[in-house]
Amino acid sequence: MMKKIYMIFMTVALSTTLNAQTIFWIENFNNGCTSLCTSYNGPNGAWVFSNIGPASACGGATTPNLWYISCAENGNAAGTCGSGCGNDATLHVGNDPLSPSASIFCPNGDCGAAYDAGGYCDILSTPPSTITSIVAASPAIDCSGRNTITLTFNYIERGQGSNDNATVSYYDGSSWTQLADMTKTPTTCGAGQGRWTSYSIALPASADNNPNVAIAFNWENDDDGSGNDPSFAVDSVRLTVPSAGVPPLAYFTQGNPVVCYMTPGTFDVTQIVSNANGSDTLVKTGLVTITPTPFPNFSSTGQNLCVGDCIDYTDLSTGTIQSYIWTFQGGTPLTSSDQNPTNICYNVPGSFNTTLLISNGSCINSNTHVGHIIVTQPTPPTITMNGDTLLSTPALTYQWYQVGMGPIPSGIFQFLVATPFESYYVCITDPMGCSACSDTINYIPESVHEFDLSQAFNVYPNPVQGRVVISNIRKVG
Repeated sequence: MMKKIYMIFMTVALSTTLNAQTIFWIENFNNGCTSLCTSYNGPNGAWVFSNIGPASACGGATTPNLWYISCAENGNAAGTCGSGCGNDATLHVGNDPLSPSASIFCPNGDCGAAYDAGGYCDILSTPPSTITSIVAASPAIDCSGRNTITLTFNYIERGQGSNDNATVSYYDGSSWTQLADMTKTPTTCGAGQGRWTSYSIALPASADNNPNVAIAFNWENDDDGSGNDPSFAVDSVRLTVPSAGVPPLAYFTQGNPVVCYMTPGTFDVTQIVSNANGSDTLVKTGLVTITPTPFPNFSSTGQNLCVGDCIDYTDLSTGTIQSYIWTFQGGTPLTSSDQNPTNICYNVPGSFNTTLLISNGSCINSNTHVGHIIVTQPTPPTITMNGDTLLSTPALTYQWYQVGMGPIPSGIFQFLVATPFESYYVCITDPMGCSACSDTINYIPESVHEFDLSQAFNVYPNPVQGRVVISNIRKVG
């Protein structure tokens, strides 16, 4: 059984400090969703998503852009370019699949941080409008015993100035206030990708020792048809305090270190961190699932073939299998993704390997049968002629044919006695059962033997008068 390598990223393995700060609350939005998830209930509680923009415009219902929580926009490290799903979900703004331009750039919605800037309503006075004002608010955050709190997060943002724009807000237990309007992130990645950037800002003093703090991210866009991707995405949201006198917070995601699992099953992962002020333990139950590695195997309807033969393959693999990739060296077609490929033809002689690669979605395994197929092409026989006898080169079996007449029933031997002025060929089989035929040969006798018959017999009387007598004198030939 193959071992499975699993990676876990210990955010606070060495220390839970961030520029001499200690993390006491963190949100990474890791819900395991790859696309189209519009709700989120994480380890800190449920986030609340609200649409506070207009419900209608231009005489029809609006189709505002939406908050998505998925890895369609992957959460990458600060300083790196945005990318598609890599198993690290983010909170990001994407288009509604019913928005007017969805069919052009994202028919299903949630193609990462890509939004619909509209224009149908504002420019053409035609619904639907994509005018948007949406809020994603955190659950309550208990900051009791915490002072001098800093909010830090990674984000990408472009949009269009203040028209298509993201902000962050703060709740002190009684009211919301805008905390920051972040600058647009660098656009040096190209292809509509943003560069992930770290952002930090101090929370107001009202957050100190406050058990009912919350933060929210806001996105607004108009419907003027002008805008730039990425819209907005955020990840790794952290609240920190100065490190002195504060115990650490255990937290980790997939990444590093590398852990090898030798047996299948579901396993918990526990992290314990400590500093001079205390320790913290985090247990993620059933975090790692190791599936048994499937084992590929197969058979075929033939292995010793003649040139031009076609065969079928049968999958004999064990385990859970989601996909198959076959490679037929020397075969036509050369590859197949069918479970049981049929009509695989071999048109050249030789010895050929067959390989089957299978996957269960997590593990990949392959099996190559070396020299599985032997393709034979016998040498065509040649015919020599000795008088009226035709002789084939040696083979396992023979069948002689007279041109225009077909197979000769008695012509199953290495030789054949020919009839003058007829044409013949012979087909043979070799020990592998493969056949080949000779060129056609024409049997024309070289000459006719002449005899001097002047002294061989008498004819009388001469001249004849009603009766003639022929008498033999001697034997000829």
